[in-house]
Formats: sequence, structure tokens, C-alpha cells
Amino acid sequence: MIKSHDLKNSFKLINNDKWSFVMSAQKYSTQIERSFKLSNHKIVLIDKKKFIKNSQNLQDSYHDAGQFYWGSAKSWYSKNTILDNKSTIYELKKYQAIDINTLDDWKSAEKLYKINFLI
Repeated sequence: MIKSHDLKNSFKLINNDKWSFVMSAQKYSTQIERSFKLSNHKIVLIDKKKFIKNSQNLQDSYHDAGQFYWGSAKSWYSKNTILDNKSTIYELKKYQAIDINTLDDWKSAEKLYKINFLI
């Protein structure tokens, strides 16, 4: 659900020779340091020290949005990974990408599409 200007603006980042790769990414909607797992239906904290911190004091985290990956020809042929120190992101807003793995994901994507493109 990205627009053409997002593709154009993100592509400009790769053309300045500062970056080997540029990828689409989104900010997690919450601080992942406060996450937990379930083990036999019991809560297991990922990081007990960070769980008790105020979320405002935790650093933002990002994830791959999977919409596009730009790289110079040299970068693609090199053995460098896309997640190295010469890589950066083009940040997408929450409504610009959704990972569709379930029927609920599909329904959410349909609603986002209607809101952003049909109204």
C-alpha cells in the first residue's frame, strides 16, 4: 500500500553512494523489550530488567516491511548482507504495509486498502 513517491524517494537514498542497501521497514507499534513468551501457558518474560521500565525510556525497534529492497549492482554481487552497517531503511507508516499470513491479516489489509485508497 505504498505510493509511487515512496519508491522514488527511497531509491534516491541508494544513488548517493552512502548506502549499499535500502530496505522498507516499519516501527514496531510497541516496545519489543517488554515482550514475553508463553511456555506451557505460563508467561515467561524476555528481559525482566526492561519489562519494568517505562516504555518511553526504551528505544524504538523496527522490522522489515518486505515491500522493497534497493541495492547497487556491486552490493548485490558482493558477499555483504543487506543488514550491514552500510544499509539503511526507508520507514513506512503502519498503514503502508501489512504482512499477510492469516485470514485476519487479509481482512485487515482489505480494510486498510478501503480506508487509504477508496475513500
